[in-house]
Amino acid sequence: MASEELSSIVHRLFVVGYSLTTCLAIMVSVSSGVVTDYWKETIDGCILYSDIYQDIPTHNSKGQPIQQQSKIPVHNSSWVMIGSDISVCNYTTFTPIFFIFIAMMCISYHLRNLFCKHCWRAEESDVKSDFWEMMVRLLVVFSLLMTLLALVVACVLTHGHDYTCSGLRHYVTSQGLSPWLGISSLQIHELFERLDCGFFYSALDHGLKLVTEHDDENEGITKAIAAAAMASSNSASIIDSNSALEVAMATGWFQFFVWLALAVANIWLAIRLKIQMLPESLNLPAIPNIFNKE
Repeated sequence: MASEELSSIVHRLFVVGYSLTTCLAIMVSVSSGVVTDYWKETIDGCILYSDIYQDIPTHNSKGQPIQQQSKIPVHNSSWVMIGSDISVCNYTTFTPIFFIFIAMMCISYHLRNLFCKHCWRAEESDVKSDFWEMMVRLLVVFSLLMTLLALVVACVLTHGHDYTCSGLRHYVTSQGLSPWLGISSLQIHELFERLDCGFFYSALDHGLKLVTEHDDENEGITKAIAAAAMASSNSASIIDSNSALEVAMATGWFQFFVWLALAVANIWLAIRLKIQMLPESLNLPAIPNIFNKE
């Protein structure tokens, strides 16, 4: 295969790969941003890693301390949902924008090589431009850095989503449930344990009876009922939080694997162009240039 033909194929594949990761980054940013904006004021923070716990009162309405019992009924305490630090959601929303910027820079480099017919031959020769050698080194470094960041974003989205889901599941299964259609309350709890996160996030979207840190139980329940009534009259105002987070998670993991493939491809490109990545003063053993044609 001629060098120019190989150059065209390689650089076209790089352009496609960076374009793909750009589209994935947009999907991650938009999906995470929609959920973040929808919940940040309601729970005073980020929905990822939200804490949902039973707020057991320590004082009665007269300010007198309450003697704690071994078990306190649910109706004597409120369940509180507090969002995590908003910077967690901001990280998953705005970090992909940095991916887009880096991908655009890399695309510009490969488009330059794609439309410059003599560039591949010149770069394979013994006399190479120091500037373009530096560019290839930057491509390797940036792709490795983006791979690491993409992994962190995907892990934060996945673990944060599951953490909140676990809290919602614990809240629902802790409620006093009456037997239904011949199924005992214990069996109902078992059924809830088998439901996926979509059920619990949908219950939250439609006004699950949770209160905030600054509301009392009756006020929180009243607000939840009012929100559910408003939502039923205007279903278009409800988002599907679980689906949006699952889109962000799926595209986040795809983005990681695409960046990983691009990092490996950029290392191959550096070897192909005979570019020394590490200073020769380190006296490291030479890496065999197995990708070059004889």
